[in-house]
Amino acid sequence: MGNIFNKKSIITGLLTMAVLTTSVYALDKNEAFKDLFDNKSQYLEESSTHPQRSAQLNGIKATLVSMAGDEKNAYFVIDFENTNGREFKGNNLAFEQFQIKINRPKFVWFNQNIGVENSGSGMSWRVVNSEDEDFGKKPRLFVVMSENDKIAGETGEIVIENIIEELNPVSLDNLSRSKLDLYKLYTESTANYKQTIVDNSEEIKWANENKEDMYQTEYANNIPSHKLQPRGLDRQMFEDLDGVFIDNIAFVDGKLHIVTRFINQRQSFGPTLSPKVQSKGSSQTDINPIYNIFESASNQDSSYGYYVYDISTPEELKQYDLSGWYSKELNKTQGVWKIPFNANYKVTNKKIKLDEKIKIDDEESIVESVSISPISIELNLNGKNPNNGYINLKVFDKSGSEIFLSGGSNMSSKTKATYVWTFMEPVDVNAINKLVIEGNEIILKN
Repeated sequence: MGNIFNKKSIITGLLTMAVLTTSVYALDKNEAFKDLFDNKSQYLEESSTHPQRSAQLNGIKATLVSMAGDEKNAYFVIDFENTNGREFKGNNLAFEQFQIKINRPKFVWFNQNIGVENSGSGMSWRVVNSEDEDFGKKPRLFVVMSENDKIAGETGEIVIENIIEELNPVSLDNLSRSKLDLYKLYTESTANYKQTIVDNSEEIKWANENKEDMYQTEYANNIPSHKLQPRGLDRQMFEDLDGVFIDNIAFVDGKLHIVTRFINQRQSFGPTLSPKVQSKGSSQTDINPIYNIFESASNQDSSYGYYVYDISTPEELKQYDLSGWYSKELNKTQGVWKIPFNANYKVTNKKIKLDEKIKIDDEESIVESVSISPISIELNLNGKNPNNGYINLKVFDKSGSEIFLSGGSNMSSKTKATYVWTFMEPVDVNAINKLVIEGNEIILKN
């Protein structure tokens, strides 16, 4: 039997294997958090750890520099470095897949094509030095993770697949204009084609049944009665953005409808209509969709966007260009970087038993307890699950200043609910003394 492990296959294997390394600690282990939060990083000192674990592959080294967390939430700081001396291009890093897996049957995942999932777990991330000169040398990624299961004390793995260097507009107002003439496309596409328009009563019915949801009222009011079917126009929206097409365009029930198709799902955005000529004193402004929804095709190779605009005639359309906010891919490094970690930081949650009665939508609930850490707050309620699993919470410190919350997660049944929010910045746990839950004020006694 011949030797199948020839020299060529061994070399190839070495090139595609991520090498795990352990770096030397920086002199100041909290440097990453100080860069992020200035003096507020002091609140993380007890609950932080600094793994310095790295994965190196195809000229890029990814290092988990620091972690901080509590029972169900964690911060991750990841630095990227080009080991061949090349600087990163653009002003942002993106990934075709970014996962944080906890070593248990269930794992948390973030898919940037869909967005932050917070019906049980959630994750958000950003490049923190995207507008700094240091970006090209060492981009730094800050990740916030929120879970309903325990993170503290568990082991896990960060999995990064295909690192993309890209150029983002410096602000959301910086829209790129398409050279595609929407009015011409509309007239040409409707000249010899009979549109297939379908009834949309099922979606209207669904939305009206779920109006209690905080997001549904405005959405339900703008749902079109009829919709276009995809038809395969496939006109590329932007010259330097592959895989993003206009699939159909027409006026339905006195509104402009546009169907888009995406092959590159990272670029699933809603096109804007911008005035062709913005003269001084003109009242014309950009027109954003009043309705949009995304759907995946059955073969999963494409996804579709559906947009409705408050424009009623082709003559109006003639005055607008297609524009959009999107990133330009400059370089992609293929590979899978895997960084194991141990969430062995100290948990410093302050747990307070309350048993306070409150009213939400005329239904009585009991706030059984609250748990506060420097990065999150957790409420445990007993009573009818309010607002389809959502409640409004405000947090105040002893000076009366509001402490702002970011995303989070919730877990609920018919009679019990646990809500977790992360803070926008680390907080002094002992400074918090008041909660306002759906208008109900609760004073915390230290």
